[in-house]
Amino acid sequence: MSAVGRYYDEHASTEWNRLDEAWIEFAVTLAMVDRLIPPGSQVLDVGGGPGRYAIELARSGHTVDLVDLSPGCVALAEQQAAAREVSLRSARTGDARDVAQITPGGYDAVLVLGPLYHLVERAERNRTIEAVWATLRPGGLGFFAMLSSYAPAYFAM
Repeated sequence: MSAVGRYYDEHASTEWNRLDEAWIEFAVTLAMVDRLIPPGSQVLDVGGGPGRYAIELARSGHTVDLVDLSPGCVALAEQQAAAREVSLRSARTGDARDVAQITPGGYDAVLVLGPLYHLVERAERNRTIEAVWATLRPGGLGFFAMLSSYAPAYFAM
């Protein structure tokens, strides 16, 4: 497992709680995503960590699959979903760069709200984006988040 996967394995609970502190980020992102995807959509959450977005989208009536590099985050996503009596269609361990090979495809929407932060090489980011596009049905929506290479300077201020 990569250093990124090991980090999130060790900090799965911290990642779950992070969006309590960043509640505006969570609320705005969730509202935008949920507004743009049709009711009852099939959604793939790539790098979905402990499942905060996946669980809320499933609660809203979407069929949701979660893929994350960290087995600890996947296990926590399953636990959190069960605790909230929400069903994820699947939650599995996998690499965002290879997501097209490990999911059924035909998704109405795909979220990639974390993996691109960790891929510093352009070729790796491109590989991930291409893999995600391969999982979308024609007309499907991809939601991507990443930080600018200038982010450390911005956050240091």
